[in-house]
Amino acid sequence: VVVSLVLLAPVGRLLAADELLKRVPAGANALMVIDVTALEATPMAQSQGWQKKHEAAFVERPMMLPPEASRIVVASQLNFAGELNVEWQLAVMNLTEPLSMRSIARAEGGYVDKIGGVDCAWTPSDAYFVALEAKQLGVAFPANRQFVSRWAKESTGMLSSGYLLVADKQVDRMNQIVMAIDLKDVPQPHRLRERLQASPALKTLSAKLDAIEKLISGVQGLTLRIAVGQAARGTLRVDFSDSPQVLG
Repeated sequence: VVVSLVLLAPVGRLLAADELLKRVPAGANALMVIDVTALEATPMAQSQGWQKKHEAAFVERPMMLPPEASRIVVASQLNFAGELNVEWQLAVMNLTEPLSMRSIARAEGGYVDKIGGVDCAWTPSDAYFVALEAKQLGVAFPANRQFVSRWAKESTGMLSSGYLLVADKQVDRMNQIVMAIDLKDVPQPHRLRERLQASPALKTLSAKLDAIEKLISGVQGLTLRIAVGQAARGTLRVDFSDSPQVLG
């Protein structure tokens, strides 16, 4: 299914997506991709005037997605050893027209900065806006100046998660928003066993506990696809390395 989606997607749209993914660091384990152009063209968006509301909201709060954005990729590194704390988060977006760092800094009460020769805007919300290219804007959180310096110079396609790369390819005119989390190698054996043994839902499946433990140990990730037409519909998929039939 994923292969067919890639083959059917217009070449220009795939190239645009690839350019944004080149800005995502290798350590990302969560990804959200929004095709803003396709989303605003949907019947639901047209009937409810999403584009006008989008522009009005941006005037009131510039930290929101700018109306000039046509596609956006949001990447994060989540700490699964903690409580899903966000180590870092960044967004990269294609723009229909350039945005001034000075105007962003002025609107947010921040200041213009230049990091490694790249124009940036620091904002009190603990984020840096970065002019990656004329029509490509980046946002990094928290406002770690050294992280921004190294990130802004890299554009060689560092994202190492195959699961997230596949998820990105599922964004099209029918599925305008896709969110995915790479869960490979996340479950810790001792904690997994303890929680399975304590789960009320598995009391009647104690004979299958070993098989269920093996299944969950092999979880690959989860993907949420949101399709907007006349209404919005979400489809959540969890991928394992083995068949989940043991769950019944």
